[in-house]
Amino acid sequence: MLFDLQSPGRRRIIKVVYAMLAILLAVGLVGFGIGSDATGGLSEVFGGGSADTGFEDEIEDAEKRAEEQPRNERAQLELVTLYIQQGNQQLEVDASTGQTSVTSDAGESYGKAADAWAAYLALKPKNPDDGAALQMANTFFLLAQSQTTATDARAEVENAADAQQVAVEANPSRGNLGNLALYLFFAGEFGKAEQAVQQAAAKGGSDKQFDQIRTQAEAFERQVKQEAKQGAQSGGANPLDGGSGALGGGSSLQTP
Repeated sequence: MLFDLQSPGRRRIIKVVYAMLAILLAVGLVGFGIGSDATGGLSEVFGGGSADTGFEDEIEDAEKRAEEQPRNERAQLELVTLYIQQGNQQLEVDASTGQTSVTSDAGESYGKAADAWAAYLALKPKNPDDGAALQMANTFFLLAQSQTTATDARAEVENAADAQQVAVEANPSRGNLGNLALYLFFAGEFGKAEQAVQQAAAKGGSDKQFDQIRTQAEAFERQVKQEAKQGAQSGGANPLDGGSGALGGGSSLQTP
């Protein structure tokens, strides 16, 4: 566990973490194209915050099919997509800043999408749907940015990495591997992230972007450790409750 919000020092640290995540998100996810191949991805998350999304009837029909055919993989995948689309429409966007907020309705819809995704994976599909995996990776990462504790945020980032891993196994493309590396960096799993970077780089293309991600990941790790140290000095306890990575688990980033 990294830290919670029990003290001003810890609240300051989590703000730094989210600020760094926002920077990495802007540089990394746009560059690697997260969501570009998945319906319902980050490019579609701007809704009006309305609980009435127009998907209610479709979801009701899909839920009925999934209940009647619990072993039907496609029925579960349909629920995944519909719940994500519903959640996207329930997001709120600040007109002045463009910042997206996950409403309680959106969070509930995304949670149902996660449940449907888990039910789908429990069926052990022979060839998991990489498009749905990318949608879920996007969704979990969006949820991570809306959490109020680092423990919860990291759990969602780890969920995003797990979903992205499914996409990688189905399609080990340079982009999918690069996206996996980013999620692992955000989770503080720097060693695993570096492995994914190396696998992606082996696919060819320019290394400039990967070098940029490494540099920013190193800065992210240093900043979080520095803030943790300052928080410990001011609060009398180390906000990083153990663990060697920047997010309380995993190894430090190693560059070749």
